[in-house]
Amino acid sequence: VDKVIHLFCLIAKIKPYINCNLVITATCGVKSFTNVTLTCSKLAFNKHMNILCIAVQIQAVQIEVIKLALRVIIQINAQGSNSIILYGGANQAITEAQIDQVLAQFDRGDYLLMQNEISLGEQILRKAHQKGMHIILNPSPISPELLTWPFELVDWLILNEIEGTDLTGQTEPESIVSALIEERRVPHVVLTLGKKGAVYASGAERIYQAAIPANVVDTTAAGDTFTGYFFASVLSGKSPAEALLRAAAASSLAISQQGAAKSIPWASDVILPDDVKQEVTK
Repeated sequence: VDKVIHLFCLIAKIKPYINCNLVITATCGVKSFTNVTLTCSKLAFNKHMNILCIAVQIQAVQIEVIKLALRVIIQINAQGSNSIILYGGANQAITEAQIDQVLAQFDRGDYLLMQNEISLGEQILRKAHQKGMHIILNPSPISPELLTWPFELVDWLILNEIEGTDLTGQTEPESIVSALIEERRVPHVVLTLGKKGAVYASGAERIYQAAIPANVVDTTAAGDTFTGYFFASVLSGKSPAEALLRAAAASSLAISQQGAAKSIPWASDVILPDDVKQEVTK
């Protein structure tokens, strides 16, 4: 381990430097409070933590500690791979009333992208399905109760091969996606394979996307970047094959820089290569 970054993340679901999705949530959350003062001096930021102010765009604001949301330790080795340990805190205190309040703002045909970082995930999944929403699930982190969730209610499942093994007991990519489709009855599966690329599976169709070579500095945001670019592409009308290529290109840029939110490339910076291998079978 070359370095350990130890964070105290406060207010809303702020996870600066870790999770691009929740930095966006934090931005909205902090800006929605008009009477909140925070004392930044209470947050032991190091040189990497300026991402909080960049993401939230707070000017001369003081932040007062309201509630410890979570505690995170990120370990990064010399090859850029990471290991994350976290304490859920307020993320694990979501109530059913809060779920109903949020889902009341959505309608049939809307999309829900969810992970397993907050409490009552199965209830969220079931309630969203009852409303007729399209559900995209990234089952991270894997937990014992997640193994009993009704995966047949999920429209899209995106996960890495370690999570795939935890869910199916299989170790080979084809065996993992086949089990998820046949046994868990998920119609669309995207399995990321690290430096081996990724595979999209639906029914008998398989699309294998090779990874795009990169100088690996920090893999912390790779999965979030891949997920965001893949589904942004699909929801804008791109085919799964096009979405895989764009997601692979974006994540290769993300892992070549340190950090999470700040390493996610702008769409204008993502250039699609024309010499990256892709195989399609049906």
